[in-house]
This record gives sequence, structure tokens and C-alpha cells, in this order.
Amino acid sequence: MRRVISMAVCVALAGASTGASAQFGGMAKMPGAGGGSSSAASGDIDGYLVRSAETAQLMMSAIAILDYAKTPNGDKAALKAKLTAINSKKDTKELNAYKAEIEPQTKALNDDANAAAAIQANYAKASAQEKALISAAVFNMLIALPRAVKLAKDGPDLLKGLGSSPANLGKIGKIKGAVELFSYQVGATAKFAGTLPKLTSAVKIQAPGDPQAATPKPLPL
Repeated sequence: MRRVISMAVCVALAGASTGASAQFGGMAKMPGAGGGSSSAASGDIDGYLVRSAETAQLMMSAIAILDYAKTPNGDKAALKAKLTAINSKKDTKELNAYKAEIEPQTKALNDDANAAAAIQANYAKASAQEKALISAAVFNMLIALPRAVKLAKDGPDLLKGLGSSPANLGKIGKIKGAVELFSYQVGATAKFAGTLPKLTSAVKIQAPGDPQAATPKPLPL
């Protein structure tokens, strides 16, 4: 588990300083971020876009919950409103536009060196429902991170096969938006990703064996 997350951090830090199209090319594969036939290879554009939206929502929701969890007596109503807004977005274009709304939580979570310790302390005092919510968010982030890496890697390859047909312009924009969003998300959570092994143990969950095939945990609210 520690090896998986440490590699995720390496990928994220490298990605933060490179262009989106080359961000994950030529790097060692992150466990869970490759394997099997890629969306780009199969040409399943619609499937790629659906999976991208689901992954972006999963990541944003996890970030919002974990930022809430690191603050004692966090604003539950504000969290519910944020999650409703995230899940109302239909595609990566809308989610990318919403990125600025979740950026303060992303930055607060990633820049706080004590975030994991605070989450752990608040988890210990939380109700059963709150514990389930925090555990689900950690598990879902462990799924979302490697999926985001893979989708960002597949996007440029998928774009090559689309050509310049006017009929594809809408999809081209959505794919580019997905790559941009995942490049940001992975880079912007790199520091916090390094704390996930300890946090995973603290909230009493096991890391998913295959993040690409794992089923996200529901969020009890």
C-alpha cells in the first residue's frame, strides 16, 4: 500500500511540472493506473467521457469530505450542498468549470501538513455515520487517484484518433477538459496522497486491490 501511494506522489509531482499531453507518458506505471486495454486503444470515446465524469466527481467529493473531516464540528449543511453541486455536473466540461469552487478545499487539504492527523483525531471521536463517511472518502480517493492518472494518460491518445471532424468538436473539448482536470487534481493532491497509507489504517479500511475495477463506497449523509 505504501508503495502504491508513494508512486502516486511521484507521478503527481512529475505531472505538476509538465504539459498535460506529456504528463504521464514515458513514466513507470503506477499500480492500478495501467493494465488491460486502455480506453484510447478501444476507441470507446463515450465510455471514456462517462468514466472521466465519474472519476472527477469521486475525487472532488472525497476532497470535500476529507477537508470537512479535518475540522472539528465542520459545517455538515455546507458539505451536503457541495456534494450536491458536484454530483449535478453532467460532464467533464462542467466539472472543469466547477474546479475553482473546490480549489480552496483542495489547497487546504493538500497544504496542511497536519491534515491526516486531524482527520484521524476527529474520526476517533465521530459518530458511526461520520466514521463511515470518512472511511468511504478515503477509499474513494484511493480509487480516484490511479483512475485519474490513467485517464489523463489515455486522453491524448484518444484525441489522435478523432481527427478534425466538426462532428467531434464537442467531444474533443470534453476530452481535453478531462486531461486538464485530472492533471490538476493529481498534482494538487500530491502532498496529501503521501499521508493516505497511514490514514487508510486509521479509518480501518483496506486499499482496493484493483482501483480500476473497484466499486466506490456510498457516502452516508
